[in-house]
Amino acid sequence: MVYSNILHALGWLILVIAVAMVVPLIFAFGTADAKAFSAFSLSFLFTLFSGGALIMAFRDTGASLTKRDLLPFVAAGWTVMSFFGALPFFTIHPDASFTGAVFESVSGITTTGATVFETLDDKSRALILWRALLQWLGGWGSVFLGAAVFASFGIGGMSLRLSPLTRGETTNPLQRLRSTATEIGRIYTTLTLVGLLVVWASGVPAFDAICLTLSAVSTGGFVPTDAGLSAYEGVAPKFWLMVLMCLGAISFATHRQVVRTGLRAVREDPEVLYFFNLVLAASLVIWFVTLIAAPGHGDIFSTLFAVISLVSTTGWLPHEAAWIERTSPVLLLGLAVIGGSTLSTAGGLKLLRAGLLVKQSGKELQRLVYPHGIIQSRFGDRTFGIQLMKSVWAFFVVFVTALGFGGIVFAAMGIDMEPAFAAALSLLANVGPAYDMARLAGMDGPSIHDFSTLAKWWGIIIMLAGRLELVLVLALTNRAFWRG
Repeated sequence: MVYSNILHALGWLILVIAVAMVVPLIFAFGTADAKAFSAFSLSFLFTLFSGGALIMAFRDTGASLTKRDLLPFVAAGWTVMSFFGALPFFTIHPDASFTGAVFESVSGITTTGATVFETLDDKSRALILWRALLQWLGGWGSVFLGAAVFASFGIGGMSLRLSPLTRGETTNPLQRLRSTATEIGRIYTTLTLVGLLVVWASGVPAFDAICLTLSAVSTGGFVPTDAGLSAYEGVAPKFWLMVLMCLGAISFATHRQVVRTGLRAVREDPEVLYFFNLVLAASLVIWFVTLIAAPGHGDIFSTLFAVISLVSTTGWLPHEAAWIERTSPVLLLGLAVIGGSTLSTAGGLKLLRAGLLVKQSGKELQRLVYPHGIIQSRFGDRTFGIQLMKSVWAFFVVFVTALGFGGIVFAAMGIDMEPAFAAALSLLANVGPAYDMARLAGMDGPSIHDFSTLAKWWGIIIMLAGRLELVLVLALTNRAFWRG
């Protein structure tokens, strides 16, 4: 392992954050926000200098990143970008804690959407824009790292999603990383620009439309105002945001195939079928239960929106929905933990893994009837064997173990057991607002901004672990990996 190559590549990632800071910097200048302009200027210069220093210091490295170098590079890159992304939060509000700034940045870059801010309307608009940009960058990073790194390593069964997105004309891992990022970036940017136009045209103010679009495409969950989505009247804004959340939660390998072969690619992707079947079934169940418990209070559109936002791991509510008080927190958190498709911006367990576990369960039941039968396992038009199922099962066991351990640690920090496990699940699945939705559904527990400093740092670790895929984290803690 050549650490100089990793540090050189990290310098380029830091430069990405520096370039992104230019957007709120220009916005602060245009809106005459002197405090935000000063804060973003300092943050930009420090980030630019740090990234440039790493690139220049290790520019003469002879070798390129190897496949084995990619795992520590991904882990270090996500962490480093999170800390540099926290600089504007801390410099604009120096009275706020450094812990809160890092938590907000990590929540954005991992597209979790949990926030330590009690109010938003009194915050700088440039800072609100920065939160949305962090989520957008995090969504893009989640897709291309999943395609270029996680799928190639076969983490959690993702080798089944190998596609033209994950292959390149060169075998150099760093060059493949760049080509994959560019390929995904074109699709991601196109969806964002089109989404921005339709959300803006639906009557949402321009600034809010930008922030909401960036969060919806990345399935992040940050909102630009204290009023949330209830600030926007009419069905049209929520409808288009719902469409964008669905697009973000569908595999970008499928989006690429749609561009090349048309809508046939959507029909051929089993995860798309899983997604919409799950959304439809959950929406009908919640709507029906609400109608029985409180006749006249059922709102099918509100229910559908909330279910899509949970399964896509966005976690938005269209307005103050009275029906949520009659819904089980377990059901809401269960939808959130399943998550969206692999190679999408969504977090969670992922539909591919959930689907394969169900398929394997059915296969084992068939074996009870035909113990010597040869039963082929298929995912779409591809067959898979026991080795892939072992990978999926290993990921599931690690996920459940991490959830249990995360909840126990939160409980040891003074949080009641039920909210402790709810917080661990929502942060591990990268759907922070699900915790607040569970509280609205009747679960007693403190809000995220009331967590202790130690609990917030533990939440930061959980969010990063969830976005980095837990098996990767375990690999990095294995002595054998570092020994080669």
